Amino acid sequence: MVPLEAKLDCWVKGFYREHLRRALGHLKRALGMQQRLTVEEFNELLQLSKAIIDYGRMIRAYNEIPVPNVIVEIPELAHRFRESPRTIKDALRLLRDSGRAEPTDLSGCWKLRLADTLRDREDDKADAGAA
Repeated sequence: MVPLEAKLDCWVKGFYREHLRRALGHLKRALGMQQRLTVEEFNELLQLSKAIIDYGRMIRAYNEIPVPNVIVEIPELAHRFRESPRTIKDALRLLRDSGRAEPTDLSGCWKLRLADTLRDREDDKADAGAA
């Protein structure tokens, strides 16, 4: 039988190891040292970003109010697209880098900018050509 002190010591070492692993992960991410995406992973993230924008357009159409921005929640998007919250957050960061999204003050919520997206511009051109 293993003494209680040995079990506790093992647990404490495991706890600190996990804490250190997380801290190093955050540090790598902050310093930009995290692993680069492959071309295939980037394309999947880009497709997910486009799907998130389409989902924002669907919300806007459902509300029947022509608003330029829509608020989305990471847990809701993760459930809808069957992706991890981290993957959703990475896709939202990609949208942020292109100027289409920004985090809000509410935890886990992001604001999507829908007014100046490529599809809206193409729709406007098509409408102008039909007139």
